[in-house]
Amino acid sequence: MRRRISIFGSTGSIGQNTVSLIEDQGGAETHEVVALTGARNIRLLKRSLLEIERYGAPQLPAEPFARVDGRVVATVFPTDNWDKLTFTGFSAEVWMEPEVTLANLPDHMAEFY
Repeated sequence: MRRRISIFGSTGSIGQNTVSLIEDQGGAETHEVVALTGARNIRLLKRSLLEIERYGAPQLPAEPFARVDGRVVATVFPTDNWDKLTFTGFSAEVWMEPEVTLANLPDHMAEFY
């Protein structure tokens, strides 16, 4: 009997690993995928492309700030209200090297992702 499964986030790394694991365990002969989602990466790609068109590069989801010790921090997640609702309580920041300031931060960011 085939196992019925749902894969949420199939375009992300965990979803891709899940698909690979299912393939390794017999694929369609042993598993039946009854639900499959993967909108977040497509949504982020669309947003990045629109930002590149408008600004020349993807934009940070929030204003970078300097900590009390002067270290610059860029918030990179959540990226929008959808992420805030879907991933309540999760956040991610990038702490820049000590020589990076708010003034020179753009010089230290990638031109594309």
